Amino acid sequence: MLPVINASILEGFGSLVIVWSSGISIMTVKSFDTRQEGVYLGITTALTATLLFYSIGPLTGGHFNPIVSLSTGVNGLISFRRAFSYAISQFLGAIAGGVLVSFTLGHKSASLVKYGCLVGEGFGLLQAFLLEFMSCFITLYCLYELGLSGRKETDYGASLMPFLSGTIIGLVVFIGSGFPGESYSGSNGFPQRCMGLAIGTWGLHQGIFMNYRNYRIESYLK
Repeated sequence: MLPVINASILEGFGSLVIVWSSGISIMTVKSFDTRQEGVYLGITTALTATLLFYSIGPLTGGHFNPIVSLSTGVNGLISFRRAFSYAISQFLGAIAGGVLVSFTLGHKSASLVKYGCLVGEGFGLLQAFLLEFMSCFITLYCLYELGLSGRKETDYGASLMPFLSGTIIGLVVFIGSGFPGESYSGSNGFPQRCMGLAIGTWGLHQGIFMNYRNYRIESYLK
């Protein structure tokens, strides 16, 4: 892997790409006026994650997610210094991605405030907590079993693991999206997506981080 600083910059760039593509994809799917939102978001997320795993993964380990970085740091798979540096860079990249979404969409970005950051009528805080907890648990479990821990790398091969990892992430987004309705878009998988989109629309909506704080804290208990 690259030195910590260089790898952290790439991890931040990957986080930026995920947040930006997520925000733009949400608005694109909304313009389709379809009830199959989860299918489109799942496919888009899977393709984006897979491409990032293939392109940047060999250089950094391909985390792009503070949950994964901190988890591998705690488990000793990478140094905690590298894990912490990755997490900080990922959040900074997410903020940059959210700001870019805001500038790209203009006033339309205001509708992104509810996508993962604000639970409202029709879908409660406890429901969001349980959905996020199980989504994070499934994601971490599958990634570790696929080879994040290094135990099964020879079973699947380095060429297949990024595709399988991206598929798992897309599947989690698919099964956790759509049914909550307009009040909540479903599982994030990437906690920085919520934060990035929140900061990108911060000038239009206040108090958003209260909801973010309440149900995202469960991710870091892992």
